[in-house]
Amino acid sequence: MTKDAFFDHACDQAEGGLRIKCQLPGEKNKNIWFGAGNLCGLHGEFREAEIGGKWRKSGARFMKKLRALVNTPGAKFQIQSGRSPDRLRMEYTTRFIWTSPAKK
Repeated sequence: MTKDAFFDHACDQAEGGLRIKCQLPGEKNKNIWFGAGNLCGLHGEFREAEIGGKWRKSGARFMKKLRALVNTPGAKFQIQSGRSPDRLRMEYTTRFIWTSPAKK
């Protein structure tokens, strides 16, 4: 997958409420987009309004940060979905992993 294709995919997933993590070479994993968080029990239009509000508020900053990180050689990205088994904590499942290409 190319950088531009991953950028578009990650933005679509983040806008949909998923969490995005990034690990730069020699560093720990960092959340760069926390996603929608615990929306357990919210449904329909209200849920979409909550996710959309967060995206409208800070989506542009996230896209700027992601664009810089995607161009960093060797950066590893994870797209994760979350669920809340007991409404107190979140369990995340990695749905997609992509590593930016190293410099030639």
